[in-house]
Amino acid sequence: MKVYQGLSEFRNIVKPVLTIGTFDGVHIGHQKIIGRINEIAQEIGGQSVLLTFDPHPRKVLSPYRSLEMITTMNEKIELLKKAGLQHLIIHPFTEDFARMKPELYIRDLLVNGVSAHTVVVGYDHRYGRNREGDFALIQDLSSTYQYEVEEISAKAIEDINVSSTKIRKAIYNGDMVKASLYLGHDYIFKGEVEHGNKRGRKIGFPTANLHVNKDKILPDTGVFAVHASVDGERHLGMLNIGYKPTMNDDPTEKTVEVHLFDFSKEIYGRTVSVCIIKKLRDERKFDSIEDLVVQLHRDKNQTLNII
Repeated sequence: MKVYQGLSEFRNIVKPVLTIGTFDGVHIGHQKIIGRINEIAQEIGGQSVLLTFDPHPRKVLSPYRSLEMITTMNEKIELLKKAGLQHLIIHPFTEDFARMKPELYIRDLLVNGVSAHTVVVGYDHRYGRNREGDFALIQDLSSTYQYEVEEISAKAIEDINVSSTKIRKAIYNGDMVKASLYLGHDYIFKGEVEHGNKRGRKIGFPTANLHVNKDKILPDTGVFAVHASVDGERHLGMLNIGYKPTMNDDPTEKTVEVHLFDFSKEIYGRTVSVCIIKKLRDERKFDSIEDLVVQLHRDKNQTLNII
């Protein structure tokens, strides 16, 4: 898959079959769309293209409303590559761009920018100033600009019954089984290992404190069964997201910590890739450190049974 930082880099592609969207999470609905444009491209001897935006439009249009992403741009690129997409254009989303008239959006992006042979979008796709553009306009201008159009019907979208918003809610609530079902793949995040208070090693459960991109969505709090990769090696483990009420002196300090089974290397400054499989339990305060340790052994056994 080739990646282009803006339309100016995109040139000389034979019969581009284009779809448009943010594709956060590259979930099963997105995968179905990528599959369809790949299918059309193969039929006509063309190539599949996704036009996406960075930053996410909502971050520009509603900057005071927080929006945590399911995937970073690098993660999105990897997932789109796995889905078989051939070309990805990352177009900067700005306030000026958001004010573009829908007719100019079609002319300057779809026609002059991509030279689209076929445009595939959902029936509810909106674009341009105040989101005034719709599928009907893309269809109306297809004869003027000589491109083909295919609509993803309401029924097709309803049959999939998934959205990035639903997935964000499932992740935040710790329902990783539902999130994975909607995504069509396990939920993964990355974090750089930083120094912590080292209390975990004193009770036989050393943890790596992870610094995670602030724009990346994570479950609110809880203990989770995971597998994690460090330097290309995969390990089973447990993840704790929360305030460590039994051991932490600061009840306002939220941490993300992973304990890897049978692992003792120093990995400060390294990046750990964590795949969250299932929530084990809520975080809670124990009456003693001893009670906490007993529960951690139970958590470990449960993780080994799950994974």
